[in-house]
Amino acid sequence: MQEAQVHWCEVCNRGPAERIGLRSVSSRILYFNRWEVDAVLCAVCAEYSYLNQQTRTLSQGWWGPLSAGLTIFYSISNIKSIQAHRRLIPKILYEESELPRPHLNARRNPGVIIATLVLLTASIILISWPDSSLRDSEGLIIKQGELYSSELQVGDCLVQKFPIGDTEDDGGPYPVVPCSQPHNWQVFYSSNIDNLSGDMSLSGDMSLKFKASEVCEEGIIKQWSSLNESFFMTYEDSEVYLFYPSRESWEDGDRSVTCLLGSDAALYSDSLLDEKFQK
Repeated sequence: MQEAQVHWCEVCNRGPAERIGLRSVSSRILYFNRWEVDAVLCAVCAEYSYLNQQTRTLSQGWWGPLSAGLTIFYSISNIKSIQAHRRLIPKILYEESELPRPHLNARRNPGVIIATLVLLTASIILISWPDSSLRDSEGLIIKQGELYSSELQVGDCLVQKFPIGDTEDDGGPYPVVPCSQPHNWQVFYSSNIDNLSGDMSLSGDMSLKFKASEVCEEGIIKQWSSLNESFFMTYEDSEVYLFYPSRESWEDGDRSVTCLLGSDAALYSDSLLDEKFQK
């Protein structure tokens, strides 16, 4: 009967020993280094080698976009390797006595603990960070939020009550909702004021209001021609409200006019862009 071959450790020359493969990664954001151990090791040397490789990986491997993936792969691979080695050599010999094999754990290392805490904190911040995107891929508002006037687009719906009469745009922000939810106003047209002198005297203010009204009248002509009777019945008591540049924003080059349709006294749950309102 052939006796089983006893392997000796390549580090301390003790036995029994078995081959084990361990890998680690260390990153510095833009670059990373990799290490590999492939040797015949006794139980004690295998445990210390596992501890060193796993500690380096778990404490230094997360800090780069490429090495983060290697960190997960290597750490799992190292755990499987040490578990297989432990099954092959469950005990160690000490002064002619068999003792339970020690199991070293990288999770207790201070560097690993700090890295884990940093990653957990970053994960919690990312998970709890509010989603700032109010629009879907088509540009439609999908949840309640606030937008400045410069961010408003044709089709946006607002929950807002405005002062009587046209007003200079104070910039907002204004509360917006998906148009399927109750709202007071909807942007139906936006454009720029052209052919107006930069003079912002009192007479210039009046000219500015007049030109802004002309912009919205132009929008009414363009938009209303494609709408059917159902639209006019739904919005028969609606008004037109407009944002136009303030004296200060005009001097800064603002020429935008935003035209809204709706009413402070009514709530709508449709969009004038809905297919049912189109001819």
